Amino acid sequence: MMQKTLGPRLSTFYGALFLGLGVYLPFFPVWLRAQGLDAGEISAVLACQMAVRIGSGPWFAFLADRMRSRRGLLIALSLAALASLCLLAVVEGFVAILIAAIVASAVWTPILPLIETLTVAESEAGRTDYGRTRLWGSLAFIVGSIGGGYVLKGAEPGAVLWMLLASYVLMVLTSFSLPRDAGHGTLDEAPAPGRLRFANVLPVVGHPLFLIFLGAASLIQASHAFYYAFGTLHWQSLGIDDGVIGALWSVGVIAEVVLFMVSRRAVAAVGPVGLIVLGGLGALVRWTATAFDPGVEWLFVVQAGHGLTFGAAHLGAMHFIARAAPADYHATAQGLYGAFSGGMVMAVAMAASGSLYAQYGGSGYLAMAACGAAGAMLAVLLARRWSGAGLLRAA
Repeated sequence: MMQKTLGPRLSTFYGALFLGLGVYLPFFPVWLRAQGLDAGEISAVLACQMAVRIGSGPWFAFLADRMRSRRGLLIALSLAALASLCLLAVVEGFVAILIAAIVASAVWTPILPLIETLTVAESEAGRTDYGRTRLWGSLAFIVGSIGGGYVLKGAEPGAVLWMLLASYVLMVLTSFSLPRDAGHGTLDEAPAPGRLRFANVLPVVGHPLFLIFLGAASLIQASHAFYYAFGTLHWQSLGIDDGVIGALWSVGVIAEVVLFMVSRRAVAAVGPVGLIVLGGLGALVRWTATAFDPGVEWLFVVQAGHGLTFGAAHLGAMHFIARAAPADYHATAQGLYGAFSGGMVMAVAMAASGSLYAQYGGSGYLAMAACGAAGAMLAVLLARRWSGAGLLRAA
């Protein structure tokens, strides 16, 4: 019975998690600007939020592999994320906002790799479909971004934080619906609690092929930094309506949903690394086109490239980890992937985005196109060297 309900429970949690993300990514910079922060301070806040992921993501992920108590950890982290957002709602000034935002990121960041670990493990075991489970998160993101845009048409920027608070309350409630033994299906052979040491994981995470994978996937995901930080603000400067901006964000996620619906066929046809290559090439085309402000009609077309730049690259990364890393270390490998792709490399790109936007405006997207191209080249190198086997057995 648990196996029959596991997919819907995971999908519900994904939905709550990404509902808030759909508000946060397009509109949190708008809230920061309303608090009096300039472009440099906004990029500093966002970059520090990315940087803290370098430590918090892998640490909590390793803790999950060591303790094998993912449901309890997800509940605790969801409660902590809600508390940190309440703190953000009452502080004032750049320094106080920066500290509160860092705390919020530190406790929110591990939630996604933990739920991804559970879902991918069940998918590889044939008990659920990762793409079809994960797409409910993408659909919720669309609701958050479109809904957030329309709310802001008739409300002050302070409404952004209230929408985030509502989504975090929902995330806490849905965390309690996760089954106690979720994700243990393919991980039953893991070491007993308390026995796992980071030294056990080093042969995998320090493997040259895993490092090439981290470089490729991280550069492609970091190519979104300029878009995440200044996409909405730049489009507002062009006179594009907030409702249209919310729709532009949503079009990209709709393309992502379409890919996730056929994820099994996509993985079977191209393979995990092939999807990462497509993501890098898509980033090269997408950000180059966006840099030239092609007009709203063409922006909708270009935004559909998110299905490649994020969707294909992320889908490929999830299945690469599932196949290349031993099941005992999936959460740790996921955490390290998140720390690099959404932490270290993203933080550097996010910090650079402030200067790029201040000096070059929308032309700063060209730097993101270069990131995507570099990621694609590393992915091609990985494709030539990885046989598809687990890294402990790979030559």
